[in-house]
Amino acid sequence: METRSRRARNFAARETLFLRAAEKQICDAGLLSLQMAKVAKDCQYATGTLYQHFKSKEDLLLALCADQTLQRAELFHRVESWQAPSRLRMMALTMADALLIQHHPDHFRLAQYCFTEVVWGAASQERRDALLEVHRPMAELVSGVVQQGRDDGDLGQVPLPNLHVGLGQLALHVGFSNLVHAHGTTEYFQIPNPERLCLQHAALHLNALGWQPLLDAFDLTALQAQLDHICTTLFGDLCPDQDGQSDAIEKEDQSR
Repeated sequence: METRSRRARNFAARETLFLRAAEKQICDAGLLSLQMAKVAKDCQYATGTLYQHFKSKEDLLLALCADQTLQRAELFHRVESWQAPSRLRMMALTMADALLIQHHPDHFRLAQYCFTEVVWGAASQERRDALLEVHRPMAELVSGVVQQGRDDGDLGQVPLPNLHVGLGQLALHVGFSNLVHAHGTTEYFQIPNPERLCLQHAALHLNALGWQPLLDAFDLTALQAQLDHICTTLFGDLCPDQDGQSDAIEKEDQSR
């Protein structure tokens, strides 16, 4: 029994080593550069050993996406135990994704690539199921926040299931992240701070749902104060210098 347990630990540790090597290769040279032989070589293993863990390059990509999704879920779980009004918690989920992009800029790009037909269709059913399953706790958390909004009377009679309501907010940020990483797009259209613009739209979306208390999304000082509160309370280890952001917002407001 002990031998079997040790083998399982060694197998898991080796798989993590492969994932980190694949992640570095993608970060250094891009998604299309991923090569199974190079991943194995970088880890000082034979290519056949790598294929004992991942049946194909597509399986490796989905496994890496699932691994990164667990990091996203960790940020979401901070919101899960936060005793705060439902609208503030929903904004915190959006902030979690914004911070994830700052610290793991390739995550949403990888996720988008994994769900394309060419990758998804070539991956094994086992890896597809595993990737979908790691999203389940986040979906349940989002649904719970929406339900809290209904129970507290902060969210009106929106005739959609809870998850469908929450998906609009999350999809907004995923879409913005894809725009941010479309090289040259934000510069060409002169969008200087797309992440903050996304959070403005998130506030506008919640306003459109009638989610109380409403926030003037065009009052950048008030919006930044709310974001600073979320960062200080939940994400202090990940947020940039908030005082510097607040000063920049104040100058921008004064220039209007």
